[in-house]
Amino acid sequence: MRGRWKGLLIAIAITAGIGLSPGTAGADTIVFDSLSTGGTFAYSTATGGTVSVTGGVVNKVTNVDTGASFAVGGVCGLTSIYGCLSLSTGAYTGVSFGSSYFYGPGGSLSIAGTTTAASGALFTDVLGFTNAVLTLNGGFATLQGNLVGGLLDPLLAAALGVLPTVTGGTDQNSATNIVINLGTVTGNLVQLTAAAVPAPEPGSMLLLSTGLFGLARVVRRRRQLA
Repeated sequence: MRGRWKGLLIAIAITAGIGLSPGTAGADTIVFDSLSTGGTFAYSTATGGTVSVTGGVVNKVTNVDTGASFAVGGVCGLTSIYGCLSLSTGAYTGVSFGSSYFYGPGGSLSIAGTTTAASGALFTDVLGFTNAVLTLNGGFATLQGNLVGGLLDPLLAAALGVLPTVTGGTDQNSATNIVINLGTVTGNLVQLTAAAVPAPEPGSMLLLSTGLFGLARVVRRRRQLA
């Protein structure tokens, strides 16, 4: 009798394992953005100089593919009610083209704030950018760059329907676009690429339900014989 139960438990474990096998996961686009004014930036075009943004505003995060979206609150912005973005680039490479200046790998990027799903560090990229370009035009400027990758807060990632790890490197979809007007950041957009949470395969779910049904029958029969 004891051997039977041991065999049954092993069979359940195998069936459950098959039932929870992940299906094919796609890639979703996650966007942190804001058109609200707030934050400052500094830059240097001297050799080894960097670009930095402090206290940039983020007031929304959205999964573009599913439509899931959360307002982001915090202590940044002119009214101190929005999430905060801070970043730095790698060193200036000495390469420029017209009014555009090219920065090498390095730096960091972080977004902090509060949503209904999570609070604190919502996204962190400790390795910064693979490259970045600062374009100056009178009192206006834009900073664009490709991110190395990073991590979303696990609770926020789950609420958005993606895995926490954000891909980067040569992935052009993980990037930033920062707009500066007379030294003040007037618009932020951080676009990230993350794998969608894989859904169980329909056939595997059928195997799981069949295994559980079989278990219920065995338990019922043992009670009748007892």
